[in-house]
Amino acid sequence: MNEYEKEAVRAIRDYAESRRNMWLQAPNGAKLSLATGTSLYCTPRDKSGPYTHVEVGFPTGIIPDSWKEYAEVPWDSETGEPMNWREADIYAWLPVELLADWLVANSASPKKED
Repeated sequence: MNEYEKEAVRAIRDYAESRRNMWLQAPNGAKLSLATGTSLYCTPRDKSGPYTHVEVGFPTGIIPDSWKEYAEVPWDSETGEPMNWREADIYAWLPVELLADWLVANSASPKKED
């Protein structure tokens, strides 16, 4: 991870610890919801952090390959088959360091959106 990516992850981690829930928006318009707390897919499952893994919801833009194993894969109601993992709404227990992959893929600087 380069210095930019490390700084981005640090900024996100610090902000997440102060807010519990937040939206991130990349300059290309891609967005994701970042959530932490007692009933969410994060580590630790508390309100104090520091968080090593977070719950990401409803990401748009380029979804990095490194997120595949964390996808809560939706099922197609017509075929009964799993859908494309990139169509997942939730990525559970995603390591905070992997947020950098999304930031880089979407040419992002950490821009917080309220």
